[in-house]
Amino acid sequence: MATDQAKSLSQGFHTRKVAGCRTKCLNSDGVVFWRTEGPACLALFGYEREVTIPCWVGPSTNQLPPSQACKSLDFLEVGPRANPPRPGTVGKWRESCPEHMRLSWVVDARDWKADPAEGEMARLMATLEAAAAQYVVVRTGRHMGPGPAGIRRVEALLATLGKGIGLHSPHCEMVWWPDGIWDADAAQAVAIQCSVGRVVDPFVERAPDTGIATSTTYLRIQALGRQRRLQQGVVDRLAPWLPEHGEEGTSPNSGGPTDKRPVIAIASDDGLRDSRRLQRWMAGTELEDF
Repeated sequence: MATDQAKSLSQGFHTRKVAGCRTKCLNSDGVVFWRTEGPACLALFGYEREVTIPCWVGPSTNQLPPSQACKSLDFLEVGPRANPPRPGTVGKWRESCPEHMRLSWVVDARDWKADPAEGEMARLMATLEAAAAQYVVVRTGRHMGPGPAGIRRVEALLATLGKGIGLHSPHCEMVWWPDGIWDADAAQAVAIQCSVGRVVDPFVERAPDTGIATSTTYLRIQALGRQRRLQQGVVDRLAPWLPEHGEEGTSPNSGGPTDKRPVIAIASDDGLRDSRRLQRWMAGTELEDF
């Protein structure tokens, strides 16, 4: 039995039920209960260490959701492509959302043949400023592939957007989402060269042995499965991508402070439900079912 347990531990990360981001409380009837506060926490342990990693977890949507639906969210990814809302509309929506909710705004550049025109750039920057987004995810198209010309286009686009973001949203982190036939190592090298994070699906791409070298850990999950309870394999795929702790770092756009907690955006058909499932699981409320 001991040999089997040692073999299991040596193969990766495991979880156990810990307080994490939960607070142990006592109600007026003397009943103990747990209250979850702040971002979800992923608890990992191995032979000689125990790590609790705060993570921002939330759904991804292609339109502005009703503010009522955002009340329970700590994080939201919004990626409008067709008929994007006006900056004024975005600003009013953001004011109606919880102040603590962190926001990621996806800029879909797959159809862009060159840098955005001056008017388009001004509108984009006004939208990002109105959204008060903490992250800007730049999705590039197949014409910006891994060849020399494609890499030059990616670097030029990220530099242009980075300059604008630095002026209008200085505390915003930029993340690159490469589309097409990019090899993971090549995409990682470009992200490091441009000092940006990179979107990764941990269920598709295997984590590098040397860890993440970019400024932001931004995981985007397409599906968590249909089981009622999340399975142990979920943490086995997530854990290698996460740093050992979340911390406050420095924004490359401004030198100002930025929260370095990993981001996990759930882009499944029912992202709100799945993000809540993952949050409950990270808080330890489902671990006893493994």
